Amino acid sequence: MTAMIEKVARAIFAADWPKDDWGRFGEMDHVRERYRAMARAAIDAMREPTERMLAATEEVAVGYDDFATGDGTLFLSHPGFHDNAKTAWRVMIDAALEQCG
Repeated sequence: MTAMIEKVARAIFAADWPKDDWGRFGEMDHVRERYRAMARAAIDAMREPTERMLAATEEVAVGYDDFATGDGTLFLSHPGFHDNAKTAWRVMIDAALEQCG
């Protein structure tokens, strides 16, 4: 599995050089490292989810309460869900940043 930093670095490279090959710069590690640095910066900039991103999580925060209380009621989100979503997002971004490309 390719590390997220590497995937983003290659995507930025492809946007800059659509007809070139990432592998061609094998002997020029400083070029690839520059794109990895840009990728790290781009991923780090995404560490805080936007309000729209948090609102989008509402669509997945629908559940059926058949095991918590057994009353079979539907619930939409729950208190603190956005805080949990923010925490999960940050943890995923941190994990992406910790991977080496």
